[in-house]
Amino acid sequence: MILEQFIIQDYISSVHRLTYLFALVYLFTSRKRLRLTILATVKETNFWEGDGLNQSLGCSHFN
Repeated sequence: MILEQFIIQDYISSVHRLTYLFALVYLFTSRKRLRLTILATVKETNFWEGDGLNQSLGCSHFN
């Protein structure tokens, strides 16, 4: 049980790090096409709503 919680917390923190990385690349990118691609990727994975995280973990107790 504790190990599962640790794995889930580690996964969530890695998702947050990935989101921040996307945001940094987005801010420092001057090419419009790459910006649109990054924005579409973030929207597609639904980081903001948590749907992508729930589907990938197979959990529904995060809602």
